[in-house]
Amino acid sequence: MTMIDGNMEDGTWEGDIPGQGPGTIVYWKLIAEDVNGNTNETDNYNSYFIFGPSSDKLVYINQNLGFFWIWPIGSIFEYYFYYGSTENFDFWMAMYGSIPGELLPHYNVMIELTGGEGPQYINDDEVAEWWSGDKTYIVAGDEWLGRRSAWTDGETAEGSVARNILGIAYEYNDINYVYSEDKYGVSRLNPDSTGAASILYEFLSDSLLLNYDPYYETGNDNWLDGFEVVDGYIVDMTAYSGVLDSNGNVADDAEIYNVMVHGQAGNGGKSAFLSFDPIALNTTPSYHWVGASSYWNMFYAPNCPPNASPLVSVYEALAEKMIAKYPNSVALRFRYLTCLGKWAEVYGIFTAAKEGVADLMKEHSEIIIDLDSDYENGGGYFMLGAVHFKSPYIPFILSWPDNDDAIIWLRKAYNTGRALPVQKTYLARALFKDGQKEEALRLVKDVIATPPEQDEVLEESLEIEEAKKLLNEFQ
Repeated sequence: MTMIDGNMEDGTWEGDIPGQGPGTIVYWKLIAEDVNGNTNETDNYNSYFIFGPSSDKLVYINQNLGFFWIWPIGSIFEYYFYYGSTENFDFWMAMYGSIPGELLPHYNVMIELTGGEGPQYINDDEVAEWWSGDKTYIVAGDEWLGRRSAWTDGETAEGSVARNILGIAYEYNDINYVYSEDKYGVSRLNPDSTGAASILYEFLSDSLLLNYDPYYETGNDNWLDGFEVVDGYIVDMTAYSGVLDSNGNVADDAEIYNVMVHGQAGNGGKSAFLSFDPIALNTTPSYHWVGASSYWNMFYAPNCPPNASPLVSVYEALAEKMIAKYPNSVALRFRYLTCLGKWAEVYGIFTAAKEGVADLMKEHSEIIIDLDSDYENGGGYFMLGAVHFKSPYIPFILSWPDNDDAIIWLRKAYNTGRALPVQKTYLARALFKDGQKEEALRLVKDVIATPPEQDEVLEESLEIEEAKKLLNEFQ
């Protein structure tokens, strides 16, 4: 500590905290001791987060966290997306401030979540500058439109992010709201059978109805907006105006508005807009928290698909559509392959196998190898080896998984580019399964002894912990 102003009795002091790597939360408190040995300290620890891009996908949590305030960032993500995994996504929180424009060029995908109270910051200038033909922009939450128009119904401006990127031609604010108590009310939504929310449509079938119920699910008010879409964009979900009556019925004079859309902008970029907070979706008469399906149904309703959530389904749909447009893009195909892997983790490997996900992972891995075998340090080899290792042999359904093939492909990944910790641990598990205990032990010990790369501290630190568990299992 150094005094920079005043005197020993009444001065201003400053000091430096040693630098730390990206992804680190630094906690600090001040302890002072005078020449007489008297000490005093701050009551609480202060903290700051060191941000550094580590992925090509960004989740921008641009909202008041509300009931989420007690949860770490990863847990918030698990509600909205894939339970049990936060890999391959970076997070920017509104508590960090408005998202810097110089950050966005690091990403090909941005998912902006504005919750039930609307965005904390408006970043249209930054998004417009970032936007290009290989970008995907997804927005979900209440009041995104109203914050920009001062809650005035009408046409969106030419050249605006709302019109030119998200495909919104005309906005209708607060379509649920007639009386003051309506902000606590429930809206009825209708997913389309052929759009990005078709998985949700199929799950509802003839027995369930879909509700937007933020007051119950998140403690927020209902400010559902409707809109008209630009030609060429696809409507995925509609909603009735007003709120449900005490019997759960829609008013006889209710009108229908669009509330979810996806499409392709003029420059080729993909986008989607959901004018509601997806985790506030549930069903009646049987209750399912479909907006947080991967989180909720893992424990309570495994028959509900994790991607019944319209946010998850549209994200996966856009990834697949981008592959169709750019079939030779290794990066897009690898991104989609990662999505399939997360799906399999949540659903369970047996279900993934029966639903054809394992076959898709094998197919895309082989294509990536053909296109660029060196991509992501042999990422195609690794994914192919991993799906061979993890997939079960099921006669007449899945007959190709083989541990010997897993070893072949995982070893190719290990020998391509930088041998990543996750490649070593997977190869070690396959070798141990084959009875090659000595080499398996050598690999996990190597992971434990190798410090994580500076730009992959979090992910590789987790893999080191996994290697320690494997070491105990193997010995």
